[in-house]
Amino acid sequence: MSKAILACYKPRFVADILNWKKTVDLRKSTPNEWLDYSFGLTEEQPQIDVYMYCTKSRKSSLSYSKRYGAHENIVGGKCMYSEIGDGCGKVVGKYTLKKVTSVREFMEFSYLNGEKIGGWEAVLLNNRHEIVLTEKELVEATCMSVDEIRKYDKGNNWLSGWFISNVVAFDNPKELIEFRTGPYPEDVVVRAPMSWMYIEA
Repeated sequence: MSKAILACYKPRFVADILNWKKTVDLRKSTPNEWLDYSFGLTEEQPQIDVYMYCTKSRKSSLSYSKRYGAHENIVGGKCMYSEIGDGCGKVVGKYTLKKVTSVREFMEFSYLNGEKIGGWEAVLLNNRHEIVLTEKELVEATCMSVDEIRKYDKGNNWLSGWFISNVVAFDNPKELIEFRTGPYPEDVVVRAPMSWMYIEA
């Protein structure tokens, strides 16, 4: 069985992804395929489709409108697929996940002025010395401020950076029950995951 991922997104981030503004998604866990690849258990770099479920969060859609104003996919705080303005609760599109990095906050001591310096950065899973994105680039790619990243991290000092590519918006958003986690009747998806889950491709 080939696998895909079903992941939840606030309306704010759905709009940013569909408009190619958000190119990196931050998660608190890493798909097994990339862990195996980073540890050398597989030679071929993995890739997997990620289906985007737009949540029904009125708070997130209204805060998006307040902070960023009208948007091509969110107008007046409403998700483009929603009739009630609080997100549509449907799968609105997908993208291909081809690259995953480790995202961390580093802190170093500067001998020049005796102060601590640091910031957030994305590094390779198997090589923490090879920087993929600096803090400024990470903020731009995730459409999140440093404070938002730190709040989401909750002091763990480790996040997973999912690099977004090949974004496709569905003309007709899909219901959760159109997806399955396995071959049996009880494997139909009836509830959105807290963060993400594996499904049949």
